[in-house]
Formats: sequence, C-alpha cells, structure tokens
Amino acid sequence: MLIFSSCIDKRDRSHHVANEAICEGMFTSEMFRVFGGGVHAGDIHALWVTDSMSFRTYLGSTDDDEYYLLRCTANGLLVEKWDASNRREPILVSGSNMNLDSLRLVDPLRSSPVGP
Repeated sequence: MLIFSSCIDKRDRSHHVANEAICEGMFTSEMFRVFGGGVHAGDIHALWVTDSMSFRTYLGSTDDDEYYLLRCTANGLLVEKWDASNRREPILVSGSNMNLDSLRLVDPLRSSPVGP
C-alpha cells in the first residue's frame, strides 16, 4: 500500500497567474497558483498585494469558489474575502482594513519570501 502525502505552501510565488493595478496604480494585486487540481480538484491561488517599492503582503488563498475584493480607503485597503459556492448570493467570509503605514513597517518588501 502506498500513501502519498503532500504539503501545499499557500505563500508560494513560483507560478504567476496575473497582476492587477488597483487604487489608480497605487497598489498591485498579484495572483499565483499554489496548487493545480486538474480534472479532479480545483485550483488554489494565493493573493498578494504590493506597492512595488516598500512592501509585499500575503492576503490569503482562494479556491475556485472564493475571491477577494480590494477597495481603496483614505490610508490603505479594505480587503474582503467572499465565498461564491452558494450560487444565489456570495457570502462575506472575512474583512479587514489594511493601513498603508503599518504595512510598510510590518512587512517590508525585502523580507518577503520568494518561491518555494
């Protein structure tokens, strides 16, 4: 009997999928595929946000039924995670305000993990 075990590094940034400029180019969201489920399972994606100069922060991971909505605020970002598995109406899973000044202090760009 063979048992296969695997660990998924949800912060892996080696398989880039997309970038999107947000807040009039003040930030960029970056999406990376951390697990490709193929025919039998869904993909898992990691979402990061950066200003490309002073910080890069991991927001979380999503599967095929989840997504993040990022909105600009006066001093940062409002980050909401939504679950759309109920096809009638998405459900808010979590939300947080990310202050730009605290992002630059807590998660400097130079200390962010790169790749596996």
